[in-house]
Amino acid sequence: MIQHIKRVVAILLVSCLVFSLPTPVQADDPNTQKNQTGIQIWSCVGVILIIAGIFSHKNKMDRTLKPSPRPKPVTISKIKKNHIIINNVAVSDFVAKNTSAMDASITADFFRTALIKSNTCDVIDKSDMDLILAEAKFQQSGCTEADCAVKLGKILNVKYMYVGSLSRMGHTYFISINLIDVETGRIIKSEDGEAESAEQIKNITKLIANKLIEK
Repeated sequence: MIQHIKRVVAILLVSCLVFSLPTPVQADDPNTQKNQTGIQIWSCVGVILIIAGIFSHKNKMDRTLKPSPRPKPVTISKIKKNHIIINNVAVSDFVAKNTSAMDASITADFFRTALIKSNTCDVIDKSDMDLILAEAKFQQSGCTEADCAVKLGKILNVKYMYVGSLSRMGHTYFISINLIDVETGRIIKSEDGEAESAEQIKNITKLIANKLIEK
């Protein structure tokens, strides 16, 4: 298309130059020379207008044919309906054994964060989960068995539940986590790990999360 326009412009410019060349009639008859000069001027003006029109049309075509930017995809992480959050996975508070409930809850938070960062599942937010359970008057403390996990998962309207425990023996911490199918109540996967100190719990929890999300 651009090459074709260039050819047309070149032909028009050459035509304008040809019309501008003096002719034998111009030298003999002053009146004819005057008329001929006017024709030449208007011919060149016409050529200029045609060229301007061609480029104006080309610019309009470029703007018309230019693809519009694609809209950015919208990601919906949560769908709320009647205060029920529809997600795939939820993590219950871990049960504390010979350690504080706060330490067990923090360990569950470490595990939940590791799942979220893996981008492999849609994890229900802790604050939303607590709100739903409070409205249902359900106590999740001590929920490590499959039956309890099924009840908890149905209230939260999730497909899978992670339940676990944090135990302490001497200076060693033991972490055990199960993945349970809410529909069947079956334990799909189970992983555990141990940390020699409280400072190692976060890293061990991350390693367990990576093992559980592996196919």
